[in-house]
Amino acid sequence: MATITLQFQGVIKQKAGVESLSIDGGTIKAAILNAEKQLGPAFSAELYHDGKIKSYYMFILNGEIVDAASIGRKKLADGDILRLFAPVGGG
Repeated sequence: MATITLQFQGVIKQKAGVESLSIDGGTIKAAILNAEKQLGPAFSAELYHDGKIKSYYMFILNGEIVDAASIGRKKLADGDILRLFAPVGGG
């Protein structure tokens, strides 16, 4: 299991109540589940809809975008930096 830095930006940062945290996880999905345990229901409610991560959230691992479909398979290493955010849009 790896210890990584999970960084939040935008609305999810407000719901998390922190800018970042150190979290353990062997995969991105495991790290997110561990973050949910620490951050509580407001974080989970913002991140999920009908049991799935909302489609507009992006994961960037060490500067590379990770497809949401592969977060359960993407392995983490000690010192990795995972950013979670929703791109800003509008008109």
